[in-house]
Amino acid sequence: MASLEYLRVTFRNVPATERRRVCQQLEKYCAQDTEGMVWIVNALALFPLRVDGNSAFQYSARSARPTFSLTLLGLPLDVKQ
Repeated sequence: MASLEYLRVTFRNVPATERRRVCQQLEKYCAQDTEGMVWIVNALALFPLRVDGNSAFQYSARSARPTFSLTLLGLPLDVKQ
């Protein structure tokens, strides 16, 4: 797991070369993970409009703290980061 590997190289006696290698790998992994989340957000944005004219999925990146709003089975699910 990435989090365990981060803890290992951060708090254990690990050679500097291995620490750098692992940190580079973790940065690559995190970039891929973030890209995957962007794909999910973009896919959710394609959900059709509801009867009331609002999208089933709304995302606002303009605020300091992005807000996600998703309606699932008619129930609003609000996620605030």
